[in-house]
Amino acid sequence: MAKPEEIVTDLLGSPSKVKILALLCSNPKREYSLGEIVKHTKLCFKTVSTTIRIFKKYGIIRERRYGPAKLISINTQNPLAKKIIRLFEGET
Repeated sequence: MAKPEEIVTDLLGSPSKVKILALLCSNPKREYSLGEIVKHTKLCFKTVSTTIRIFKKYGIIRERRYGPAKLISINTQNPLAKKIIRLFEGET
């Protein structure tokens, strides 16, 4: 298991990661396709895809297939994701 410092750096170590987390936390029950995340965050597809892989590694997102699309949402059952959601509460 990674040290807490490594996890925080991995999860929040760049503005693009924060943008994606802010989007996912803004509506925790909503699922987004990778394309929607790209559109809303104005980040390139590769950045979003790479970041989603990192988030998946720590279990803070849920991913499901709907046909060829991957649908992404924040994992509201994950204790770390719950803390991240609370960080973004009040942000609009």
